[in-house]
Amino acid sequence: KLKQTPGADPATLSIPELNADTASVTLEALQSISDALDSFLQVESFLPESYEHRFELMVTKDAAERQEALANLSALHQRLDAWEVVARNQLASVAADINKGQSRVSMLPADAPALAPLNRQRAIFWEKQAVVQRVYQAITNQRRMIHRWLGEYTSKETLPWYAPATKVISSGWDALKQIWNTPVKRYEETIELNGQKVVREGFVSLGDIIKAAALFIIAYFIAATISRRVQRILIHRRLIGEAQARTLRNWLMLIVALLLALAALNYFKIPLTIFAFLAGALAIGVGFGTQTIIKNFISGIILLFERKVRVGDVIEVDGINGVVSEINTRSSIVRGANGIENLIPNSLLLENRVVNWTLSNRLLRRELIVRVALGSPSEKVMGILGEVSERHGLILKTPAPFAALSHFGDNSLDFTLFFWIELNDRTNGLMVDSDLRLMIEKRLEDCGIQTGITRAQPADASSRRGELPQQDSGKPVIP
Repeated sequence: KLKQTPGADPATLSIPELNADTASVTLEALQSISDALDSFLQVESFLPESYEHRFELMVTKDAAERQEALANLSALHQRLDAWEVVARNQLASVAADINKGQSRVSMLPADAPALAPLNRQRAIFWEKQAVVQRVYQAITNQRRMIHRWLGEYTSKETLPWYAPATKVISSGWDALKQIWNTPVKRYEETIELNGQKVVREGFVSLGDIIKAAALFIIAYFIAATISRRVQRILIHRRLIGEAQARTLRNWLMLIVALLLALAALNYFKIPLTIFAFLAGALAIGVGFGTQTIIKNFISGIILLFERKVRVGDVIEVDGINGVVSEINTRSSIVRGANGIENLIPNSLLLENRVVNWTLSNRLLRRELIVRVALGSPSEKVMGILGEVSERHGLILKTPAPFAALSHFGDNSLDFTLFFWIELNDRTNGLMVDSDLRLMIEKRLEDCGIQTGITRAQPADASSRRGELPQQDSGKPVIP
């Protein structure tokens, strides 16, 4: 018969050779399945015999008969131990054959003619694995039962001093292995065989889930450590601000967690379909409870990509003025001028009216109202206001500051000084206003002009477009 060379590339073999190899593999697998079924029948035939020996232990009073029954049970236990080793080796062998077949299939393109015979080989290996696994389970269960009986009827005098501890440890270990291999969820996997879709059943054990969770936690811890070090390096080299680096790291770790979860499930061959039942439970039982969280989470993603509100922007939302210090998955942090940090849900930044003072640039026009006595020289007063504003180092020269006569009072003239500043860490609008007031007051007193200076007003959105704002608009001051 034709036999494929082990490790040969399937793409280099002809279809007749692959068919011949498939027939040989099928024949060997069927012979192994037949042997496994014979073993299964022999193991099942041990049950009546083992129960007879146990019955003798329970009812007989003669010491010799009890010893004979114990010896017979011990002989059965030893035979089952040997069979268990053989069955375990067979399981390991068929698992290696399945992995080898999987690697051979992965080497071929989707339309390769060699896929059909290789898929037939994989199918027969899966059948062999199912039969051997059932035999192994039957052997293991019966061996544990006889082992428990032997422990119950073995005389304590013949056992060593450490026997009780060994028995407890062995029983605990067996219980742990049983819990570890407990099926949590059964699933169906669809494969293509001879051009037809075949459904293969499988199950995910509790041990698989624990291993996947452990791999996820370890990998996430390593990724978090690396990201923190990279964050410190970027901040130390001044490549990015601390607040921006923290926000970027939070979002990147969220993406890393999702990728690690998918990788862990794929590594341990846990299909995503086993979580399909959770979708309905989450949609019905938890859907209403997590509605706000999901809304804020999606809003955070939109803010991250839309970039209408960024870390470091000066905004006004829901009556709160301040600088955006963080944009997280659920909420954003806005730090006010008084140092108070406000947690703003991300959905408010999308649904409510938000004034972003630094969206396109960081320039802000401010206004200072100066009231002088009626009859004072208007042009001289306007010239003094312009002169004083040009002397201040934090007032921008472009756009240039200018003064205007804005109101005739009953016994005064009201002038408004318009000037531009840049919102940054070293520019405080309140201090600029205070400096201007002191400078204007001293300069007008030197010129003999009676003054009265009112509070400053920030420019509103219309002033940012170059329009003259209304007097005493009541807008909050942005320092």
